[in-house]
Amino acid sequence: MSGSKDCLYETEREINLIDMVFYLFRHWRSLTAAVLTGVLLGGGICVFKAEVVEMTPEQAVLAGTYEAPPETQIRMSQGSLYRRLYEKQAEYLRESFIMQMDANRVYTGTVEYYLSAGNDTRLLSEKLKNILNDHELILELRDIIGVEKELQYIQELLGCEVVVNGSAVDEEVQETHKDAVITYKAYFGDENVCNAILQAIERRVEFLADEYQADYNISRFEKIDDGIELTADQNIRSLQKTGIDSANTYITNYVRLENEFNANLWDLAYYNIFYLEMDTTGIEDYNVGSKVPVSLKSILKWMMIGIVLTLGVWGGCLVLKYLLNKSVKTTEELKEMYEIPLLANITFSEPEKNRIDRMLKAWLMRYSMNTDSLDYVKIMIESLGIKKAAISGVSGNTEKQLGELFEMKGVELNPVNGFLHQDSESLRMALDLDGEILVVEKGKTLHQEIKRELDVCRIQNIKVLGFIAVEV
Repeated sequence: MSGSKDCLYETEREINLIDMVFYLFRHWRSLTAAVLTGVLLGGGICVFKAEVVEMTPEQAVLAGTYEAPPETQIRMSQGSLYRRLYEKQAEYLRESFIMQMDANRVYTGTVEYYLSAGNDTRLLSEKLKNILNDHELILELRDIIGVEKELQYIQELLGCEVVVNGSAVDEEVQETHKDAVITYKAYFGDENVCNAILQAIERRVEFLADEYQADYNISRFEKIDDGIELTADQNIRSLQKTGIDSANTYITNYVRLENEFNANLWDLAYYNIFYLEMDTTGIEDYNVGSKVPVSLKSILKWMMIGIVLTLGVWGGCLVLKYLLNKSVKTTEELKEMYEIPLLANITFSEPEKNRIDRMLKAWLMRYSMNTDSLDYVKIMIESLGIKKAAISGVSGNTEKQLGELFEMKGVELNPVNGFLHQDSESLRMALDLDGEILVVEKGKTLHQEIKRELDVCRIQNIKVLGFIAVEV
């Protein structure tokens, strides 16, 4: 046994990774406990990190715990008024035919009637002018246009002017007029639609004129002119500009007023609820002490973190324990470290009752040295050509399992409880024997014990016949 070999063991002992992996797997029960601990740890972190729900501004306003200052409420009132005006104006700009027209291409339909009814001329002129407010006529015109809009947008496409005796009618001047000219106008962006609107007005006017004939002294009523022309209408352009300017004024004012309190979320909530009449059906009542629900994704994340942490601690502790364990772990390690024959590799372990342990043991057997029987051990010992020998390293478990060896015929084997360097009587006995066989229990027998035993045998000139590796 060389000193360099001993030194090599102390400083450069190789680690069997396969054995270390199976060592970790054999502790699968603690692995399961570590995983469960990680799950509980992650869940505990989620509970600890859950934040208490704070009262939202909307909840505070509805609960009556917050009220905007009086001067702020004045600006809120003005801002809400301008906002409503803007919304109405924006709807008008969006829905109105006049606002959507191209002012440079407007079809203007005109029809003129001459009326002479003596003292009833002025009264009849007003009646015929007011037919543009007739509900049935407006509905008919909406059907002609083919768009479902409010009637006011239809009425603004129409116009009527009455000229009596060469001057426009003045309602405040009560005079007797003999004749009048009534002019109807229709505006639209499509010539065919404009013509259809004009014809509907003509039918209505002539129908009412026939009805009035029986009640009034109409001496003459006739159409004197009609036609449609394409023009660039400055009046429509002016109306469009006025509508847009009004919308800009409203939005500028309400944005300016709202910006004065929008930065304060509590004031903004007060404004939305009481001045803009915000729908509050989705706002839940505030519960004191309630916490923000933790999302499933967050729970899974923290559970995984907890599992990784506990597995790291579990694995680190077991690897450290494995590395600090100076016992013989594998048969291969025993063969590589000492220049002494390996007589046999025996397994006395009982069959595993647990399915997982049986599966792990089966996998381990694929990567480890095959085991030998006691009969094979007897043959190996007989082949050594000895009469007497000591078997050291025997413990209570191995002595019982190796009992057949001590009853061999032809070779007398004397068991030593422990090692020769631990028992002086056994050492003196071994001096008279042919040699010593070392029994090494994997996972229990320390390398320091083996080295010491080999040193003693070398000093006392006791021949070391070989190792018997045992797994109990």
